[in-house]
Amino acid sequence: MLKVYKMHYVADLGSDLLRSVSSHHRRNIKFALNEVEIEICAEPRAFAPDWLQLYATLTERHRVSGSADFSPHSLVQQLDLPGLTVLRATKDGATVGMTLWLANERHVYYHLGAYSDTGYACRASFGMFWVAIQHFGRLGLECINLGAGAGLRGDIEDGLSRFKQGWATHVLPAFLAGRVGGPARFSSLCNGARQEQDDYFPLYRAPGASFE
Repeated sequence: MLKVYKMHYVADLGSDLLRSVSSHHRRNIKFALNEVEIEICAEPRAFAPDWLQLYATLTERHRVSGSADFSPHSLVQQLDLPGLTVLRATKDGATVGMTLWLANERHVYYHLGAYSDTGYACRASFGMFWVAIQHFGRLGLECINLGAGAGLRGDIEDGLSRFKQGWATHVLPAFLAGRVGGPARFSSLCNGARQEQDDYFPLYRAPGASFE
């Protein structure tokens, strides 16, 4: 099985980086950079307590639940991922935002970010994304995959989608691929399953799935 899952926003890391950024984002970049200091963390683990506190603010603010509600252990482990770059924003010496980025030899992938209430007020995310774009551009990487909007469908009208769209030069499809290795066992697991997204794979793990 192969199907389009969501459309991902992608930013090419060309020479004229600011030109592709929306005017709305450019105004917020200027505001943020006047409010916060942004650094690339040499030792991300040193800021694990800050990261946990920021993510707790995110889960409460956006009512995050399910698989995106990472455990503290998982959140700290993510700071040790190979190829990880962590950006940290501070105001008056306090951490107000952190973003996690994963890179290979050619591409960068935005992984996760979280902010304090002060970070939201300072629009820290705009400054942090701009600093990240500049940083990875100087490294000679080709593009940043910013991911899609929230939810299973990636609503293009939600705030996260609009934020990512403001940086993007184009969009690309992300695909889900699946293969059933044990048809009999798979059928028994799916037997009687009912849910709204009947194209979800595997059906027995679909959010909101119920069984007769």
